[in-house]
Amino acid sequence: TRQRLREAPAEVAASRVNVAEATSASLEAYEHYFRGGQLEERTRYDEALAEFRAALEVDPAFALAHYRIAYLGEFTGLEARERQKHIEAAVANSGKVGEKERILIRAWQAHMEKHNEEAHQIYAQAVEAWPQEKEVLYMAADLYFHEGQTEKARPLFDRALQLDPTWEPALVHLVDCLGMAVGGKEELLVRSARWVEQSPGPSSYRSLALALAQNGRLDEALQNARRAYGMEANRWTRGTLAEILCHRGAFSEVEALLEPVVANRNRSTSGTATSRTLQGYERANAVGYYAAALAFQGRRREALRALETLRELPQAAAPYHEMRLQHFLGESGLNEARAEFAALLRAAQSDPKSDDKKKKEMLAALAAAVGDLEGAAVLVRSLEAGSTAEMMYRGVAAWRSRRFDEAAAALRPLSERGGEPRAFASYLLGEVEAARGRPAEALEAMERFRGTFGGAFWKTWAWPRSLIVEARSLDALGRRAEARDKLNQLLESWKRGDRDAPILVEARALAEKLRDKTASSRP
Repeated sequence: TRQRLREAPAEVAASRVNVAEATSASLEAYEHYFRGGQLEERTRYDEALAEFRAALEVDPAFALAHYRIAYLGEFTGLEARERQKHIEAAVANSGKVGEKERILIRAWQAHMEKHNEEAHQIYAQAVEAWPQEKEVLYMAADLYFHEGQTEKARPLFDRALQLDPTWEPALVHLVDCLGMAVGGKEELLVRSARWVEQSPGPSSYRSLALALAQNGRLDEALQNARRAYGMEANRWTRGTLAEILCHRGAFSEVEALLEPVVANRNRSTSGTATSRTLQGYERANAVGYYAAALAFQGRRREALRALETLRELPQAAAPYHEMRLQHFLGESGLNEARAEFAALLRAAQSDPKSDDKKKKEMLAALAAAVGDLEGAAVLVRSLEAGSTAEMMYRGVAAWRSRRFDEAAAALRPLSERGGEPRAFASYLLGEVEAARGRPAEALEAMERFRGTFGGAFWKTWAWPRSLIVEARSLDALGRRAEARDKLNQLLESWKRGDRDAPILVEARALAEKLRDKTASSRP
């Protein structure tokens, strides 16, 4: 075939590699490796790793099996020591593999040694040498993706999908890129619908559910989320269903969905370390949404107790502090939020996924949000002027410093442009406009905020606060009946809430004030 494509016979002969030398001389080992690759592409990581390990039992020098464990282990919580052992074995035996595979192994080794710029350079060389190899394009994109550099990852995922339009790993990551992109929600819906049409399954229906939710079509979103979860119950389909149910206010259903996972019923304590870690990830995801469902109902103490479950789980230190931080951000006193932020920074040092560039960029805004304005001023120096992260920092810092005109100028463009920052920027803008005595603008910002999808954890306090801000703004505009409706919505949702919760106390006092105003205005 290569000669028919005008390749010189001498070149064909020179680049010839025996299959046994490039992979394994054992057919049994190669069969395990092949099955592992199939399972990995269906996101069944526990089973995939078991197959790769089975390949190594037959052929301990199987470089590609070592490489896949070193790669996949980063996303399944495999201990760094074990991942390092496998990448070293892959490198030691890479003299037998093809040049392409050898370069991919070297790139992943550079990443594991925290030399990501070098890894990017190696991947770029691989893309130039093999522009029609979907795995090369995918790996180059994947490193950018997990650093949070989705704008660089997206075109590479696109190119991989031009070669194989139904390849699930690239599709999963591409739709995530679109979901985070400014102005990407319409294209996300088109892509997801096409994916379902081409390859209906739990991942494609989950993607479609998220796309529909981001476009405000919640009934259809819920229908597709249920379909995805019915096909395969895993942390992704369960988390998507829980997020949509939270957005619709179906909190009791979220509790019923997640309580068995949170309670760890019907789970085996045996099995491989990887299977136990994956169960831990699944449980951690469920705990987060379960606590959110409780907090949305004002059951704050129960929510914080539920989060304590995370302390039992492997690799959960960073999620534990991050979730607690998001719950504490809405408090008037920020001591606990600051403590959780400091603990999160410490936990991130040992997190294998701590290279997320976008998360690092948002640290300045987060520091400002917890009231550490001096620390935030240091962190912002590394940000590009005019970038989303720098504008968010300016808006949050100005809000915390009560420089409301400056805060509004920074937050308004972020609230209107779409993408990830839209929800938080819209909420803060509503607070700022209310503080500036501009009730109509505050209403507009809060309505935009409540129309955004996602962010279930921090919305547990932002959502009820938004209703109070709207009620005060409507009262200022003389629309007292609508103001009472907003408060009744909050009081009904929080009827099982902590009786001494500051938000609830404020809502009751405001409702009483509106009743007195209404009574005094009657003839």
